[in-house]
Amino acid sequence: MKRFILVTLFLSFFGFSSALAYDAPNSLPYTVGTYTYDNYVEFYSDFFQSIRRVYYEGYRNVAYMPPDYSYFCISAPLYDSEVWGRIEDNGYALCSKVNITYDIHSSQDIVNREGSGQYPCGENNSGDCSIFRSADIIPDKTLSITRSPEAGGGVKITPPLGLPYYYCGIGSYMDCEFDVDYNAQVTLEAQHNEGYAFSHWEINSQTMGDTDGEIPITMSEDKDVAAVFARTFQDTVGNFDVTTGDECVIYVRNETGIIYDACHGEASDCFEQAQAAGYATGSEPRESAIIVFDRVPNTALAVGHVGIVISNNGDYVTMHDSNWVGYHTIGNHTELVGENGYNIKGYIYFTPHQ
Repeated sequence: MKRFILVTLFLSFFGFSSALAYDAPNSLPYTVGTYTYDNYVEFYSDFFQSIRRVYYEGYRNVAYMPPDYSYFCISAPLYDSEVWGRIEDNGYALCSKVNITYDIHSSQDIVNREGSGQYPCGENNSGDCSIFRSADIIPDKTLSITRSPEAGGGVKITPPLGLPYYYCGIGSYMDCEFDVDYNAQVTLEAQHNEGYAFSHWEINSQTMGDTDGEIPITMSEDKDVAAVFARTFQDTVGNFDVTTGDECVIYVRNETGIIYDACHGEASDCFEQAQAAGYATGSEPRESAIIVFDRVPNTALAVGHVGIVISNNGDYVTMHDSNWVGYHTIGNHTELVGENGYNIKGYIYFTPHQ
């Protein structure tokens, strides 16, 4: 996993301020050997006459014991100059006296110890103790990038502070997962491969409205980002060059270059085949889209029909095709489709955005 590092000097530029956020020496979660710690507290110890840095596992609140004790209490079986910690099944309480006149930094709220018992405030302050110091260390957020389909293209990643670019699925580069400072901004740019076009972004399973291929991401939470691409075929209106008629499906493939897997067999099946092959589809007519007629049993449309949309006026669609105006004959015609006309499956678009 890649790690974007923001130096403290620049935190305020990305929505931080020194009063609100603090970078721990090692980003959270922090792994030492076989142990992974997800919390951190830093304070000045009168006993050690130095700053103590404590990494620990779990969500037990660090407790401040007023007014005469000034203790932080966490479980900590490992002890050295940088890393203490807690093993779930082998931990013990360690209280270290804290000089509260020095800066105190914590990944959890430090609560006033209120009530009786060893841990009166409970996990995540379920005991509703009052807050002595609010958390100012926020764990890194994970940015995960996928491409759908992977053959469609890749993503260029511009991290904070203008650091070198990263690439997910571009060339031989597969840098697709990163740890990013909380609230830092990363810019993503989709780059499509030949035969594809960028369609849209999906962030945490939500479809975004950005369609130009570039989007800024603010890392306020873990984010799974998918760059969605669609296959393309030729924009043929105004440039029809096939002069020999054939079955409608064969003619449309020859004229547009849509792949065989996306339109073969009975014409009515082309709509689902195109969707499965990764083309953009919809219900609105667009110039150069492929119109797919539904089956009408015991008629000339028993297997459906396909043609290329030239234009439309409401539900009246003018198309260019073969095998409608005459057997294996290429021509133009206008038909009423929809509720008051021919039933259609929908349209296959030559590019996702026209």
